This record gives sequence, structure tokens and C-alpha cells, in this order.
Amino acid sequence: MFEPSVIEPDCKVIYLSESRPQSASEMLLFEDYPDLLTPAHLSEITGQCEATIRSLCGKGKLPAVRIGKRWYVPKTAMMAFVEGARDA
Repeated sequence: MFEPSVIEPDCKVIYLSESRPQSASEMLLFEDYPDLLTPAHLSEITGQCEATIRSLCGKGKLPAVRIGKRWYVPKTAMMAFVEGARDA
């Protein structure tokens, strides 16, 4: 898990979003998942089938990137998407 208080001289933290996580709860929301979520991960999280997830990615309704033939959603983008939907 990310420990912001640990300083390593040759270590550089790179965030996939434009800003770093604001709170510990934001960091723990998808703690057990990799930084790039696949449709399989999102299917597990949301209960939607993978085909629906891929369709939403293709239509631009989910903040996704395509690498080769595969879709990926950055974990930070998914957290922002969930937070935005909750506030709506």
C-alpha cells in the first residue's frame, strides 16, 4: 500500500490522474485492484457484464484508454467517476 510518509531518495511517485488522492478512503476504495482496471475487474466491481463495460468504454461513457485491442480504466479515473456519480 502507498505510504506517503516513506521517503526513498531514488523513488518517484507517478499518479495516473492530474491530482494525487485526497484522502485515505479514496486510496482504499479499490485497494485490491491494479492501477489499470480491465473490463473483467469492472465487471466484478459493478456486477455488469464485460460486454457492457466494453461498450461503455467505446462510447466514451467510462473514462477509458485503449491499449492495443484491450480497454483499461485508470483506477483514479474510476474513483473520480464513482464520486461524480454519487454527487449527482
